[in-house]
Amino acid sequence: MLAFTGARPGMMVLDMYAGGGYTTELMARAVAPGGVVYSQIPPDASANARKAYAARGQSPVMKNVVRLERPPEDPCRPGSGSST
Repeated sequence: MLAFTGARPGMMVLDMYAGGGYTTELMARAVAPGGVVYSQIPPDASANARKAYAARGQSPVMKNVVRLERPPEDPCRPGSGSST
């Protein structure tokens, strides 16, 4: 998956439907140092997904992750990305 996405250190990426955050963590590792992962989780995410994400979020590797609780049709808050 990481080879397919081409995630590299310093990149800004979006993980949609983050669920328990497994892919978010992989992407966080791939874009470190200097990168950021916007991790979108829908407002109706299951309790199990929220619990897994919260536990995973305690890891130091997740320090470059911005959690976005937003609907899938509008995954990023205004100003969270770059047009370049």
